[in-house]
Amino acid sequence: MTDISKDEVRREATAILKDADLITMLTEKVKKRIEKKLDVNLTARREEVDDLVIECLQEKQDGEKKRNKAANEGSDDRKDEEEEDSEEKEREEEKKPARRSPTKKTSSKRKEDSSASKESVSDSDIDED
Repeated sequence: MTDISKDEVRREATAILKDADLITMLTEKVKKRIEKKLDVNLTARREEVDDLVIECLQEKQDGEKKRNKAANEGSDDRKDEEEEDSEEKEREEEKKPARRSPTKKTSSKRKEDSSASKESVSDSDIDED
């Protein structure tokens, strides 16, 4: 048997699946596995197997939809609770008296600078006399 590359296998699989009816392919594979496992021939019951496979797939899909929906509703409930908590905190903050900012004190450096400039003005006024 010759070794073939992954790309060659991919090309062949793509070619087969290109025009294939995936349900038919799936049901045939399932039928063959049942036949092998139970050591029976289901050729005469092909349609029955097809219907059962489709039914099983539908049940699986419906179950996944229900789980996804329940998970989404659960996350919606958590979001609602978070929003309610946030709104409650906002209401509590509104009830609290507003804080006043501390009054600003003039720095002593500014006072010194301004008195020094007054003195210098006074000194210059005296020199001119």
